[in-house]
Amino acid sequence: MARLKSMGRRVIIATGDSGPSAEAVAAALGVEVRKGLSPDDKAELVRSLRQEGHRAAFVGD
Repeated sequence: MARLKSMGRRVIIATGDSGPSAEAVAAALGVEVRKGLSPDDKAELVRSLRQEGHRAAFVGD
């Protein structure tokens, strides 16, 4: 995460989790979080970022 951020990349955690743990992880890493997302929601997030002109990629676990 630190390397991506040092390169000026915007990092967003897109998770299906809806609890405070997602917020805690994002805060610890200093990144954005979108929580409670379905797989389709995550795909739409990437599509919408691309439509806004961002280069976007999704990395899953």
